[in-house]
Amino acid sequence: MTENEFGAFYACAYHRSLQGKGAVAFAVWGYVISHAYPMVNPDGEGKIGAVHLNSGEVAYLIGCGKLEVDAAIELFCAPDPDSNSKQKEGRKLVKIKQFLYEVVNLMEYRNRKSNSPEAKANREKQERFRGKQEAVAAECSSAWHVAHGICLPEAWQNESTLRVLRIWLDYKAERKQAYGKTALRVALGAWPDEFTQEEFSMAVRFSIKNGYAGLVLPEVRETKMEEYTGPNLG
Repeated sequence: MTENEFGAFYACAYHRSLQGKGAVAFAVWGYVISHAYPMVNPDGEGKIGAVHLNSGEVAYLIGCGKLEVDAAIELFCAPDPDSNSKQKEGRKLVKIKQFLYEVVNLMEYRNRKSNSPEAKANREKQERFRGKQEAVAAECSSAWHVAHGICLPEAWQNESTLRVLRIWLDYKAERKQAYGKTALRVALGAWPDEFTQEEFSMAVRFSIKNGYAGLVLPEVRETKMEEYTGPNLG
């Protein structure tokens, strides 16, 4: 099973050929729909829907007996004169080999969904988003691009500083503290006023070595420790 397997369970399932077939049949069909995936048609061109069905495993997962799952699979593999679909004599499943079944109408339903007004609107939205991202990236020279379409400040545009900055960004990402677009823009605007490029490199290495969340220069840390006198224990 992969993380991106999913399926749409249509309301018509309750009112057509599955009507009155029992809770196990509906549970097994829900498993089929949610685990089905496209595969190359072994008997011809194009793709077909497919699902891996081990009745013992399915029975364990949905909480029923193995024989009940076997009966539901046998029902789905049988011709169904009451089915609205006439493909494969109304069968919902066709056995390809042990544990592998064709889900007869999967590709038809997926194509129908992909051509729906909602799907078309979503594709257009994604295209607009990608266009904006490309436009933002185009504003920044690829040589000095940091992230989110943001470049290094002009005074800091050299390979050494860029390399150190990327080390710091990787470190923050590993701590699950990655900079968002606004935070990165603010930081890149402030750092050149706080550090020289040499100090920035020192602060990055010192802070990573000590596991700090923020940038700290070694001498700043030492000065603070010297100023701290501790509680009066006398």
